[in-house]
Amino acid sequence: QMQFSMSVLRPLQGWNRAVGKLHTAAFAAPFLSKHSSSLGMKRGVANGADAYFCHSHSALQSARFAQIGSARARSLSTSAPRMAAPHGFEYDYFVIGGGSGGVRSSRIAATHGAKVALAECATGGDTAEGGFGGLGGTCVNVGCVPKKLMVYGAHLAHDVHDAAAYGWNVREEGLDWPRFLANKNREIARLNGVYANLLKNSGVDVLQGRATLVDPHTVDVDGRRITADKILIAVGGGPVKPGIPGAGL
Repeated sequence: QMQFSMSVLRPLQGWNRAVGKLHTAAFAAPFLSKHSSSLGMKRGVANGADAYFCHSHSALQSARFAQIGSARARSLSTSAPRMAAPHGFEYDYFVIGGGSGGVRSSRIAATHGAKVALAECATGGDTAEGGFGGLGGTCVNVGCVPKKLMVYGAHLAHDVHDAAAYGWNVREEGLDWPRFLANKNREIARLNGVYANLLKNSGVDVLQGRATLVDPHTVDVDGRRITADKILIAVGGGPVKPGIPGAGL
């Protein structure tokens, strides 16, 4: 994956910073609709706007990796058929947490023939701390992706203001915050779907809910007891607001 990633990003080196402004078209309603066909890789990342968005936002890169992972899973599954779990357990391997580590680990195990399940809270659902569930982990749901979209959106205010100096007749009517949030959430949901399809194509059973470790071979997912030979705890972490003066800022 690292070799592929570098091959994708190499053409971007030396690009003028202004190319980054091409991302604005991708944010038009319906949110990122012009990139939806990239999930099927109908267009290559060599396209200027798509390539830059792949580098800066990772949406297209995630879709590309999903396609590669799906193909790899299919090829491996032919030589490593899914087997029944040993010793009477329901699964060979159970993963608690659907972030980057949990998704990767479960996919690799499944493509080598293990019977695998993964549990993750619903997007925005109840977790131990913070309440930020969702496939893809911190980056997709509350980290890299929403942060960059907010940064890009903030810069557009300056672009609109500066456009008048270049002869554009513009009206600065302010930001429609609810609309931005709705579009941001729509993109996160799309990326959640990319991860869900990646897991499905790898043969991983995805369970939505909060998983709790009961004993070395048992987990409880919202009241359902599930057994596994091996259990991986990949829950990551959550934000904590310290009880100190100024924390409210």
